[in-house]
Amino acid sequence: MDSGTSFIYLPKDEYISTLNAMKKISSTRKRIICSGNPNICYMSGTCASSYGYLENIKFKLGNYIYSIPPEDYMMEFFNQGEYACVFGIMSSNSPYFLLGDSFLRSYLSIHDMATNRLGLVPHKYSKATIDGGSGSFPVWTIIVLALGGASIVIFSIILICRCRRNSLKHRIDDGSSLLYGNRV
Repeated sequence: MDSGTSFIYLPKDEYISTLNAMKKISSTRKRIICSGNPNICYMSGTCASSYGYLENIKFKLGNYIYSIPPEDYMMEFFNQGEYACVFGIMSSNSPYFLLGDSFLRSYLSIHDMATNRLGLVPHKYSKATIDGGSGSFPVWTIIVLALGGASIVIFSIILICRCRRNSLKHRIDDGSSLLYGNRV
């Protein structure tokens, strides 16, 4: 995953099969055009007029299937008086998948540096979904865990501050002088 990359880059074979599947879905309704460079494909017209002809694209990462809607993987351009809805998916000579902003705009990412993990959850306004092996991924559990973790941190800070304040109060009650460092 790379938030500095605008598109989703797929290995060439995966890109061609994805593009062919999308062409098959939309062929009877609206045509996908690939210009001289097969890496740049688009549909004529506004993106809003193209969304209904496309389906979500799904990526399997680990045990979960991440689905992104056309609203997130398509980008609208206006050039020479014409609208075009360009696919935010490109071919790559690399054997790796690179999931850029076209993928990440559907999800909030949670970076756990302590355990070297990355978590994804659809944001509040996203139409994206996450499905696991046993049904729908319980997004609410991530939210509850995040709120619970934040509550523990806040509670710990309050507890530490109270302990320090009580310690200071006991030293003053014992007759210790904080100003002069000796007993009064």
